[in-house]
Amino acid sequence: MIFSSYQFIFVFLPLTFALYFILCRCKLNTLAKYSLVAASFIFYAYGCLYFLPFFIGSVLFNYMIGQT
Repeated sequence: MIFSSYQFIFVFLPLTFALYFILCRCKLNTLAKYSLVAASFIFYAYGCLYFLPFFIGSVLFNYMIGQT
């Protein structure tokens, strides 16, 4: 999926925004943030499933470094 594809612009992006804003409106801000992380994992997995473990590892590594 490419950022300029119709699939991204008219399906993935609106669904992601809708889910995020619905969760925020319901005062589930932490869950809303996790939904954005999950959406980014889905986006990268759609491009190439092979790189998903590296992306998840990078996210976890950066999170742990940021916590110290």
